[in-house]
Amino acid sequence: MMFRLLSIILVLVSIQAHAGDNIGENYIKQNRLLEEEIKLSRKPVIYFVVNIDENKIVIKSRGINLKELNFQDSGCWGRPVSVNTYQVKKKSTFIKPGRETITPKDDKEKNTFELEALELKDMPSRYTIALEGGATLFVRPLTVGFVSAIGNAYYSSVKYITRPLSMVWNTLKGIPYTAFDIVLNENDARAFYWSLSEDSTVIVYN
Repeated sequence: MMFRLLSIILVLVSIQAHAGDNIGENYIKQNRLLEEEIKLSRKPVIYFVVNIDENKIVIKSRGINLKELNFQDSGCWGRPVSVNTYQVKKKSTFIKPGRETITPKDDKEKNTFELEALELKDMPSRYTIALEGGATLFVRPLTVGFVSAIGNAYYSSVKYITRPLSMVWNTLKGIPYTAFDIVLNENDARAFYWSLSEDSTVIVYN
């Protein structure tokens, strides 16, 4: 009976210690997030907070929320990144949005045309964002309809092959590997791509 009682006490103490460690770690991360946001809020720039913990992306300026995009699903491969400010190194997609190419005609002919402006509907909803420091965001749309179902099925089959191989390869080279899979509804995915440019500032909280 005494042995059982001691065992229960030890288990409870270990659970409390573990919970205390988690609370302390979360407190440190939240402080880091506030510190990074305070630095950015002093500048007249738009920045992005990718909050994996709360499943959302917040587009902000001067500390004010301009738009919030909620994840439909998310996942993480590799090691978590520290709460920090990262610059967008590259954003890539299978088909880049672009305006129609206009070929000038002979000067004798009067050229009248209207320049097409890129709109939200022209933006891709499936793309990759590479951040300085090695972390990568893989954004895809929520499955709605036959076309997106085919695209997401192909994406998932490739993902479960390439992610583990990349993790092993980077481990052998001694390079940290972190990949985030983010699922947004189609319009939010396009809005994120449209608002984000290369060299944009992103805070990752996970």
